[in-house]
Amino acid sequence: MMDQSHIHIMQRIFKHVRVNIVLLAFVLVGGGGSTALALNCVQCHDSINFKGKYEHTPVQKNECDACHSLHVSRHPGLLLHEEAQLCSQCHIDESARWKKARYSHAPVRQGECTACHDPHASAEPGLLKDAQKQVCSTCHASLAQTSGSQHAPFARGECARCHAVHGSNTPGLLRSAGAQLCLPCHKTDAGWQRKHMGYSAASMDCLECHHPHSSTEHSLLRELQHQPFDKGKCSTCHSGSSAAGKCLECHSDVLPQFQRVHTHLQGQGDSGCITCHSPHVSSQKGLLKGVAGSVCRDCHADKLERRESALHVHPQANRCSDCHVGHGSDEPYMLRDGLAKACDSCHGEHSTFTHPIGDNVLDPRTGTPMDCISCHAP
Repeated sequence: MMDQSHIHIMQRIFKHVRVNIVLLAFVLVGGGGSTALALNCVQCHDSINFKGKYEHTPVQKNECDACHSLHVSRHPGLLLHEEAQLCSQCHIDESARWKKARYSHAPVRQGECTACHDPHASAEPGLLKDAQKQVCSTCHASLAQTSGSQHAPFARGECARCHAVHGSNTPGLLRSAGAQLCLPCHKTDAGWQRKHMGYSAASMDCLECHHPHSSTEHSLLRELQHQPFDKGKCSTCHSGSSAAGKCLECHSDVLPQFQRVHTHLQGQGDSGCITCHSPHVSSQKGLLKGVAGSVCRDCHADKLERRESALHVHPQANRCSDCHVGHGSDEPYMLRDGLAKACDSCHGEHSTFTHPIGDNVLDPRTGTPMDCISCHAP
């Protein structure tokens, strides 16, 4: 007679044998190695995680080993390769298109496909982890805090209606530039022409005046309005001298800032102030055309693109005005103070142990005085 422990051992052996017989049967009757493999995987991994309205093709085909190593791996989740490299092996055309785009979405740039997509199955198109608006608001939480009227696509959570969510040649990952983004939905009929003083839609950038998400102003106008525009006194600005000269008639206090050694007026021609400032409305203080980083990008795109592809980036790098003056400065690079002072404003503790710097300490590589950026990229 066998005792209870022997009976338990025999039951486990028979159970193991039954499982392997079932797996073998699937192979022999044409279920294929993939089906057997999938059945083997779900013994530990709950099959509910691989079911949904939309399923990844390897999941549909029970090809777990298309993405995962069955034994060991250098990558999380036993992936065969790094996440982005693995995905691009099947999504070849899409990957090539994103790599050519001038601007790329941060998760794409960082190779984090699963930041937005479920790699197995989802209730949402494109295997998104959640509804489109919820996925986007995970990183862009401030956009969810809206007030006033909302743009219809934004209210419906259709972010991809206007944005190319992986990569684009237009800032803000927009699908098109200027009015071309808006005109497919907003027709330029007679009423539109009257509101826009007969100007051609093709020459306009709608987002310069209208907020693409929400606004407390009528027609989704941006909240901060230039006084002449607010009062309907267009002729105040649309007559007489060049843009810069016209602006200085009212903003004469700014003139001394443009009389520095280095100034943003240099090389701007007649456009002057409106290169950076909107003459009508804005959502940004000082009527800037956008947040500081995006305004600077228009002229300094090469620097910002280099930064985006860098492994290490200066914190708050988009806040250009923390270190640089917008109008003019006597310091190189239009810094607020000398280079050392600009760095010391945040890195003051380094003054107690810094490498010798200053006019009397020459960089042996260049023969120029040592300063912070002799070694550090700002």
